[in-house]
Amino acid sequence: IHPDDRTRVFKHYGTLYQEGHHIHEYRFRKKDGQYLWVLDELRLIRDSEGNPDEIVGSWLDITKRKHAEDALRESELRFRMLSEYTYDWEYWINPDGKYIYLSPSCERIAGYSPEEFMSNPKLLFDMIHPDHAKKFHQHYKDETNKETPVFSVEVPIITKNGEERWLEHNCSPVFDGQGNYAGRLGNNRDITDRKQAEEMRARLNLQLEAKNKELEQVVSVTSHDLRSPLVSIEGFSDVLGTSLEEILSVLDSEGLSHGTKERLEQSVKNSRISIGYINQSISRMESLLDGLLQVARLGQVEIKKEELCMNTLMSEVLCGLKFQSEEIGAKIEIAELPSCQGDQGQINQLFTNLIGNALKYTDPDRSCLVKISGQKQGVHSVYCVEDNGIGIDPEFLEKIFILFHQLNPGATGEGLGLSIVLKIVERHGGRLWVESEFGKGSRFYVLL
Repeated sequence: IHPDDRTRVFKHYGTLYQEGHHIHEYRFRKKDGQYLWVLDELRLIRDSEGNPDEIVGSWLDITKRKHAEDALRESELRFRMLSEYTYDWEYWINPDGKYIYLSPSCERIAGYSPEEFMSNPKLLFDMIHPDHAKKFHQHYKDETNKETPVFSVEVPIITKNGEERWLEHNCSPVFDGQGNYAGRLGNNRDITDRKQAEEMRARLNLQLEAKNKELEQVVSVTSHDLRSPLVSIEGFSDVLGTSLEEILSVLDSEGLSHGTKERLEQSVKNSRISIGYINQSISRMESLLDGLLQVARLGQVEIKKEELCMNTLMSEVLCGLKFQSEEIGAKIEIAELPSCQGDQGQINQLFTNLIGNALKYTDPDRSCLVKISGQKQGVHSVYCVEDNGIGIDPEFLEKIFILFHQLNPGATGEGLGLSIVLKIVERHGGRLWVESEFGKGSRFYVLL
């Protein structure tokens, strides 16, 4: 007999003479040293005078049964640990709609104890917000459908203390071995925080959309209002230029002293230079206004997505940049590109700006080389525009997509190209990022 069982077994043996019959279980060591479980049944036989005569007993090997019982207890413990300590509200309902089991989380989420749900199987239905009750009842309508293993619905409930909370309700029908409906297993997850975050995000998106539209209108109106005085300034500048020409013609015909004539000619020369600066400023302001309008209109133009053959589109882009690339002797290499979904006009503009930048910021010590490549990445396509230009100083990497920011203040342009690229990518739900080594070149990546 196993040492841990001896005291108990011997104690029971001592009561056999009083009780006359005894059954107990214990571990018994075999000849090979292994223990097995036995069911030991003893019965006291008495003679005709009632005196003990003999003891009859039997042993039954119950090792497999004991192992099965241990496995069952372990399984029950695991199930209870999972159900009792799970964060979600778990439940099991029989075919009659009565609860077989509820986890304690129901009280944390709904305020009602498992006992309250047990006593009122319709309590959950009563808690559903009236505006969603019909949807919740419809959810249960086909719960015995074998072809739909999991039913899921999101509904608000009114808790015991009157608070509104959102549940993600999932349930699954259970069928026995003969295919008969045997009840329903399910869980309720508190998603109140998530729903509140979604509502806040929706409100912020609406506010942002309204602000963007307002900004676009302001930019459009402001651009129009600023352009009017520019036209006037440009007109007056032309008048001043004409007046200067007339003054010069008068100087040639009048009998002025040499010194006076020289001073007036210098004044006219200085005025011409000033008018030139005025005209340059007008041109720059007009370019800025055109750029602002372009950025503003991007948010207004409807995106018409279609399947784009990117090699064909890239050929069209390079055709538009032919003069610029030939002027600097640039070499442009295009690999086989995957297709993508996008608005043809906007994607054309996107790559026109990226490649145009590569042609603009070249290194004077080496011939310009631009490589365009792409690859599929799941359902998306990633494109790369790589150049061997001047590169980007690390301190400016995070600023290059900011409106009006220029890497080289002395370069032509208004600093709008990359801002427009970013806006197009964002409107297509993609990503844009850059890798650059100052003095060696840059790689711009576009995910669409």
